[in-house]
Amino acid sequence: ASRGGPSWAESKSGTCRVGAAAAAAFAQGLGEDPANARARTSYARALWISGDRDAAQTELQHAISDGPGETLPRFLLAVIRDAADDPAAASAGYRDVLALDPGHEGALSYLANLRLRQGDYADAAARFEQAISAGVTQMPVFLHYWGALRRAGTGDAVLRDRLVEFDRRFPEPPVFRALLARLLATSTDPAVSDVDRAVKIAKALHEAQPIPPHGELLALTLAAAGDYARAQALQQSLVEMAQMMGAWMQVATLEQAATAYRAGRLPEPLWPADDPLLTPPPPDPDSAMRNYPAGQPY
Repeated sequence: ASRGGPSWAESKSGTCRVGAAAAAAFAQGLGEDPANARARTSYARALWISGDRDAAQTELQHAISDGPGETLPRFLLAVIRDAADDPAAASAGYRDVLALDPGHEGALSYLANLRLRQGDYADAAARFEQAISAGVTQMPVFLHYWGALRRAGTGDAVLRDRLVEFDRRFPEPPVFRALLARLLATSTDPAVSDVDRAVKIAKALHEAQPIPPHGELLALTLAAAGDYARAQALQQSLVEMAQMMGAWMQVATLEQAATAYRAGRLPEPLWPADDPLLTPPPPDPDSAMRNYPAGQPY
């Protein structure tokens, strides 16, 4: 805003005005064709964007009644239920979509994320795999799929092979390469463990991009290789950097690892359950309402 651009409030207000104008246009069209379920779904989306969320949900229900074979209103309503922390209704909604269209990418992905958040890792992994087979190409889906596989108890050899495959598909940013280095450094499977390769990958990542996550990875791989002194020194530099920046939430975690290296051991847990890289964010109905494609909007 200080550079002359619109403020957040102004931008949101503008979006609401656009949504209200679109809603008025769709309402006029529905006056002539009230049974048009696709147009009613678009009307509901415009209402949501304009800020009238209760009316939007009512119109989605109406669209489902008018078009029992339509998947989009069912999917959008399921996302709303998911965001409202109603997993039973959300799951039922996603499954209703999949009963009509077994390859529906949105329903497969969102249901997989829901199952992952609920802790059913095997089912989540299966859903992610179905989503990928159906054509999903977004990198986060592959990350969450790998996270679900690991939490489901998949063997390290399969996890390694998936990381190699995904790194080829998504070379930048090198998140799968970083995960591969962590796995090679910490695996207890003799057929997978390869500390020297892990250190090599971590060094290359850190030299190319000396950001804190790459520093943490290099410290971990050095420790796994038995070089606790260098690992501790590097980790301590990250602690001091976080302190200088006032990132106090990160300081505690970084200090725990530095303390472990100082004691000659690896930090625990090696794979934190709340790792944001492998944990799907909460569902965002605003994004789905604005951005999910409608093959035929009216």
